[in-house]
Amino acid sequence: YNAKKYLEQHPGLHLKRTHGIELSLGEFNKMKIIQNNKCAICGNIFSDRRHTQIDHCHKTKKIRGLLCIQCNSGIGMLKEDVDILKKAIDYINFYKIKE
Repeated sequence: YNAKKYLEQHPGLHLKRTHGIELSLGEFNKMKIIQNNKCAICGNIFSDRRHTQIDHCHKTKKIRGLLCIQCNSGIGMLKEDVDILKKAIDYINFYKIKE
């Protein structure tokens, strides 16, 4: 039994176990092709499967796209709340160092 290989072949396993959301390897690979193997937010190229997160809405259970760990964690930490995200942008812009 090779756990790493199994997880690579079943990218949606965590989603299914924790949220009841299913995603096949084919669907996952299709999403990567559509997104040019890049994070939908920052555009960084996915280096490997561990760094490719399947983003979903916690309320609707719908898959939105693929994100890198940092972007997925960031929107999660800000509770997927558009108002909080806008306030974070305003905050960063207000304190931005002028170059």
